[in-house]
Amino acid sequence: MKARIDQIVRKRRGLADVSERGLDVASIRIGRSGSAELHLADPRVRLDHAVIEGGDGRYEIRAFGDAIILVDGQPNSVGVLRPGTRVSIGPYELRIGEPPEGFDLMISVELVQPFDAETAAELTDEMREISRHLPGRRLVAWALSAVILAMFLALPVIAALSPGVREATKAFRPLAVWNSGPIANVHRPIADNCAACHAKAFVQVENTQCLACHAATRQHADPRIVDLSGLRCESCHKEHNGQKLATRTDDGFCAGCHANIAGVAPKTTLAAVGAFATGHPEFRPTVVTDAAGPAFARVSLDAKPAESSNLRFPHDKHLKREGLRTATGVVTLTCANCHTPDPSGMTMLPVRMEAQCGTCHTLGFERRFPDWTVPHGEPDRVRRTIAGLYSQIALAERREIDRAQPMRQRPGDVTPEERIQREGDRAWVEARTEEAMATTFGAGGCGFCHVTEKTPEGWTVKPVHVARLFMEKARFNHARHTTTGCGECHAAQTSSSSADVMLPGIATCRGCHGGDKPEVGKVASTCLSCHAFHTHAVHIGSAEMTK
Repeated sequence: MKARIDQIVRKRRGLADVSERGLDVASIRIGRSGSAELHLADPRVRLDHAVIEGGDGRYEIRAFGDAIILVDGQPNSVGVLRPGTRVSIGPYELRIGEPPEGFDLMISVELVQPFDAETAAELTDEMREISRHLPGRRLVAWALSAVILAMFLALPVIAALSPGVREATKAFRPLAVWNSGPIANVHRPIADNCAACHAKAFVQVENTQCLACHAATRQHADPRIVDLSGLRCESCHKEHNGQKLATRTDDGFCAGCHANIAGVAPKTTLAAVGAFATGHPEFRPTVVTDAAGPAFARVSLDAKPAESSNLRFPHDKHLKREGLRTATGVVTLTCANCHTPDPSGMTMLPVRMEAQCGTCHTLGFERRFPDWTVPHGEPDRVRRTIAGLYSQIALAERREIDRAQPMRQRPGDVTPEERIQREGDRAWVEARTEEAMATTFGAGGCGFCHVTEKTPEGWTVKPVHVARLFMEKARFNHARHTTTGCGECHAAQTSSSSADVMLPGIATCRGCHGGDKPEVGKVASTCLSCHAFHTHAVHIGSAEMTK
């Protein structure tokens, strides 16, 4: 509201001295406080006495607590302000007038009941009379100091050093006066056992006390690369701050070392990293460089990394808008048909032939017997399955011939004709098996998705390895990004090769995520939003590390 305040001061001869000032505030606080917009300097006015609020032409004055205001001569806690309204606050009178052009409210303030000499003298005499019956200020100060020292220093120290005194005074909880605040929920079970952390009086909590419970907690860096032994746990973790541990999460905390990581840890292979919004390098995912090893390497997305997984899979052909023709009709696939988040929402479950691919890609090898399918991923079992079908076919045909030409013979005897027929059946089974193996493992079968080869020992499928986590040193939760379509981050519809690493670059993430300070239209994100601090497991008592 825009208000004009006219302060009226009466001179001896009755003349008025008027000072004008304007206010442009949401509300006008009235009182003796120096921060009040309408300051009334008189002991008969409370520090915070009343407030004027409102808008759109309607304004009200409201008293704070049990403060007294008179609206048009009537005591009231709330009053509507209109031109002509008079409000009495202590010895002051506020008169509401017609607001000038450009103002919403016009207030004239005048002291109408000033202190006279007689009243001031009476108050002074009363104060002097009371002071005669009170102890001197120096005596009160020394007495209060002694009480404070006894209650808040001597008694807690004695109780801390003497179990007997501590037990006798437990109802008063003398040690609680030194408690700087409630501890975190995770430490609530030891809230009453101060000695669990504070082993020595007047000595800061030592790392040994923390490691007594947190022996398996991961360190932040490999001690063979950088020595952090001189740091205290308490340097980062401040207790007695309420519901959660106060750990620094701003980018400056991490950038203090990582912006000049080569100077802090010369042996590291990490790149220098500053704030996410401005100083973070391009992502370096871990990709498979040799599936036979397997061998992995971290490669920047700037270098266009390719993954050698020994798979052949074109995403673009599977995500056609017009759909795919299958044995059961036209099917339109989406990312969710093959990629299922794990229960945590952090990563995706592995794609399985039986669950995801088998609906469209059957493993049959003989059209006459569509129910016969080969197992996935085991060449030896595939050969036995194929040979089993053709052996049954050969045996079935032989039984038909035997029934048509019955012949009496001694059990165990084999006629020359029958021996020739069995060898012919065996050769037929072998030939059909080899033919089916070539079809199954060829370009139209396993070779459609895998790298296969024919060796003297038989058909083989080269080992498949896909990176389980592309960003091993970071964490990403797909469950928190369900409002974003898969295609907004992963260019699957234009990927024609399984070698493509379809991770979004840092520019894509920066489109939604800013730094540690809030930005319009972006999510404030610190280093700890994506990276854990304690990353390496350390065996307590030695420098041995496990990744």
